[in-house]
Amino acid sequence: MKMVAAMILLLCLSNSLFALDVEELNLITEEYPPFNFTEDGRLQGFATDTLIEMLKIVDSDPKKHRITSLFWAQGYNLALKKKNTLLFSMARTDSRENLFKWVGPIVRSEIVVLAPIGDNYSLKSLEEINSGNYRIGVVINDVGELLLLEQGVNRKNIHRFINGHYLTRSLSQGKLDMLAYERKSALWNLNALGDQQEYGTIYNLKKVNYYYALNKKTDDQVITELQKALNQLRKSGALDIIADRYAE
Repeated sequence: MKMVAAMILLLCLSNSLFALDVEELNLITEEYPPFNFTEDGRLQGFATDTLIEMLKIVDSDPKKHRITSLFWAQGYNLALKKKNTLLFSMARTDSRENLFKWVGPIVRSEIVVLAPIGDNYSLKSLEEINSGNYRIGVVINDVGELLLLEQGVNRKNIHRFINGHYLTRSLSQGKLDMLAYERKSALWNLNALGDQQEYGTIYNLKKVNYYYALNKKTDDQVITELQKALNQLRKSGALDIIADRYAE
């Protein structure tokens, strides 16, 4: 009986310590609709709502967590350097693989080159951005910028912005010829600006999976339990219900 009691006590202590570890997570996101964004003073979006449900499953009260929305480059640097930092939503790529610990995938999406249809742009290869001296916009340290550089686009042709709002606004105002960004988010931002132009994909950069990225020093048990929670939401169909809230 003493052994059983000791095992129960150990299990309770373990669960308590785990809950404490989760509650110490520094949750960071960016304005990246429809995945994570602020509306009416409230952070929401598919990835945001999913994370809140995951916290409930691991018995961590979401009200004890504050999700901070920062510019992507700021959040990215914090996730690289600060223990127990969770950043979302991040495309999991080969170059980032060993920089973080990962929970996911959250959703699969497309990184594209987008341009106004009326301008008749077309790209058979990214080299044409260099030879045509096109102005292509990206968000600093975003996967769009990463993919352009990996595939040989000259830095002088790449115009960098702190977030998707400024990026898409510059395209709308004719200050850019095209942009490299997640397709749904770019169109969401353009629609929010009231832009009446039509935009189309002129080059498909890559299909990617989005994840929650955590600092490398984060405890592996936290990663494991958050992954189990996400798997549970997917298996139950809850992810489909959340996705419907933000359907195009």
